[in-house]
Amino acid sequence: MAAALGDFGLVRRYVESDPECIRIRVSEKYFPKKDPRSEGSYYIPAFGRDRTPHQVARDFGHEEIFQFLMQHSPEDVKLSQACQLGDERLFRTMLAGRPDMAANLSEEQRQVADAAQNNNTEAVRLMLAAGWPADARGEYDMTPLQWASWHGNAEMVREILRYRPQIELSCAHGITALGSALHGSMNGWHRDTGDYVATVEALLNAGAKAPKVTDDLEASEFVRELLSSMQSS
Repeated sequence: MAAALGDFGLVRRYVESDPECIRIRVSEKYFPKKDPRSEGSYYIPAFGRDRTPHQVARDFGHEEIFQFLMQHSPEDVKLSQACQLGDERLFRTMLAGRPDMAANLSEEQRQVADAAQNNNTEAVRLMLAAGWPADARGEYDMTPLQWASWHGNAEMVREILRYRPQIELSCAHGITALGSALHGSMNGWHRDTGDYVATVEALLNAGAKAPKVTDDLEASEFVRELLSSMQSS
């Protein structure tokens, strides 16, 4: 909130009194739900899911605070921010000094799944290039490929597939990446704009197991047509 308001003095006070607070994100880890049925913290609609103080400062136009936060961030946090913001120059600079940095992350590995959940294709591309694992698990135990498929983001799906993820992994809902694409084509956040046909086609070409086209198969009309044509060919 201090970063959003542009209160430099308050931001400085927080960072100096608790340097680890610079790792905070708008996530359930830092803002646990009091009611498991709720959508989560107020900060999600206010700032965006998984946003960091760095990103909030940049979102609200407080560049001085953003630069201060970056200067006081550990190297792994700087690398993550470079990816999230699509800053390829900083990204390359960080990796030049420590090319194995991402491989040594622990719980922060889920950030690539969080970036995919936020439909941030550029962040996912950079994180995978830096060494974030393609099968990292995020919310609902979903992998980057499952989130990209849910969004119908064919570009992101193709990028993730370059890193040979496990196609048939299941998430907490018991569905695979292909299942996420089929379900997303009817119910996804981007069902009206996502390219679900290209997404499903990419997954099938990568070896995903196609379901039988039955009356109760939950998929959009165009996705059903694709599946039917591939089964009849």
